[in-house]
Amino acid sequence: MRILITVIILIFIGYSCSKNEKLASEHFTKAKKYFENNELVKASLEIDSAIFLDTLNYEYTLLKAKIYSKSNQYEDAIELLTSPLTSNFKPDTVNYLIGASYYNLGCFYSNQNNNERNEIDSYMKSIEYFNSTIKLNPEYFLAYIYKSHAFHNIENYEEALISLNNALTIFPDSMNLVCYRGVEKFALGDLKGALIDLNKSIESGKMDSLDMSSAYRYKGLVLADLNKLNEAINSMTKALTYYDTNEFLFANRADLYRRVGQKDKACADYRKAAELGMVSIYEVIKEYCN
Repeated sequence: MRILITVIILIFIGYSCSKNEKLASEHFTKAKKYFENNELVKASLEIDSAIFLDTLNYEYTLLKAKIYSKSNQYEDAIELLTSPLTSNFKPDTVNYLIGASYYNLGCFYSNQNNNERNEIDSYMKSIEYFNSTIKLNPEYFLAYIYKSHAFHNIENYEEALISLNNALTIFPDSMNLVCYRGVEKFALGDLKGALIDLNKSIESGKMDSLDMSSAYRYKGLVLADLNKLNEAINSMTKALTYYDTNEFLFANRADLYRRVGQKDKACADYRKAAELGMVSIYEVIKEYCN
């Protein structure tokens, strides 16, 4: 009789676990769809339900961490990823996600006027995790991208360039990498080299709108340094066709209009930059436009 009872209990437990796993999977599927549609509150509720039903599935943990990060809860994402990292679950992906969270934390601190130390520390930690990602998986494309961005943001342009060149040996056809390399060459003062890379990436037609905008913007900055101001203005205008809510583009073009003596156009762009969030530009407006 005892044996029979034990068997029944085990069958019941197995059935219950199987049912919970199925329900958890359904919540996970819903959470992924909500996440892809940027419905983060709904995604969070669904993934919490999945985790409650199946606490051992680290795929659910990874999605929860992504939701945290997209909700600007970077430290929560990092803490949550500790468990799959120590369990060696998808170590390249987990290292990348931790690196991305530290990178985004660095971007957050960069907008705080008195947090330079935290900003640099966050970027350096992101680089550490991106290096681990690349060591585990040399073909992890995004790790190279954000590693170079992190170096750029701490003004270590040489290391940013090295990271991009290393990536290009693996992904030689990536025009995004060529574009970013042009940006680093510009930062290092190689204007002609920067222009070659930026033009190549633009002419490829293989980049999305944001990267096309960035390529035209930096091309405009290069041309401005070469004192080709009208061409630089045209390039900034082209950049705005790809990203017309970028305050930096309006501020850059305003500076160029100012240099060629077109005050009305310069002030219109300065005011547009201010409207889009660049509050600091009001000092220029106050001094130049009134």
